[in-house]
Amino acid sequence: MTLVLNLSPLLILAVAAWLALRAKKRFKRADPLIAGTQVVQNLVALATYDVDETGYWTRLRWVTGLFFGVAFAAVELVSPIPNTRYSPPISAIDFAVGGPLFGFFFPAFMRRRVRLITAALYGGEKWIIEPPPPD
Repeated sequence: MTLVLNLSPLLILAVAAWLALRAKKRFKRADPLIAGTQVVQNLVALATYDVDETGYWTRLRWVTGLFFGVAFAAVELVSPIPNTRYSPPISAIDFAVGGPLFGFFFPAFMRRRVRLITAALYGGEKWIIEPPPPD
């Protein structure tokens, strides 16, 4: 029973990440541009902004997975839940399962958000770029 209790946060994290990545809903705005404004001329294509030249998004998976796994396992060592404190099997499961799950889903979610914001900036959508005051 304690194993189910200790793995329940991983299950919740996995379900939430699966639902977030499964959603194919696109954020479409009815009025993307402000009436009477001129669109800014872009010098490079939108796909250029998505290129991972430095390898940041590749490294982010390893770094976040490793640090989250270590932190998740360390929390288990000082946990006030009875029969789990200083439990090496539970800490090992937290590190081996929680770290890779977080390392896979968090960067994927963040990259999706960055792409959405970059596309909105590129397109000049008014929900992200407020017009200057008329005076």
